[in-house]
Amino acid sequence: MNCAEFEVLLADYLDNTLGAPERAALQQHASSCVGCRDLLNDASGALSFLQRTEEVAVPAELITRIAYQAVR
Repeated sequence: MNCAEFEVLLADYLDNTLGAPERAALQQHASSCVGCRDLLNDASGALSFLQRTEEVAVPAELITRIAYQAVR
């Protein structure tokens, strides 16, 4: 696996949707590539942070404004 392939599969890895062979290849690449290991650590940390945050209710008027701007 190269760095470009790693980046393509990273989201699926974090979502735990990769098959065992691809997961092992990604982990092996991360263990030998400092840049990809750092990317994996950063992405894992960001995902962990997002999972701990509360969901925010979007005000109806904001949705209306966005819809209005989109059709202009």
